[in-house]
Amino acid sequence: MTKQLDLKISGMHCASCEKLISYALHEIPGVKDVIICHKDGTGQLTYDSSLLTHTDAVIEAVRKEGYGAKIVSDKELK
Repeated sequence: MTKQLDLKISGMHCASCEKLISYALHEIPGVKDVIICHKDGTGQLTYDSSLLTHTDAVIEAVRKEGYGAKIVSDKELK
């Protein structure tokens, strides 16, 4: 099942921040697409929930890059 995860990300200030986070999230098995916006402090990713079963991995990947992250919503896509 494909799901969408919306994030609030703190500590970003430029396009390089967006790229670092995007690359880190793409490394997680099951992640299909990532959109990061430093201006809004948001992130959105679509993922296969049969491969990515614990969204804590997403938060941890963002934190390992030096940023804060919080899940705003996690919903099923049709």
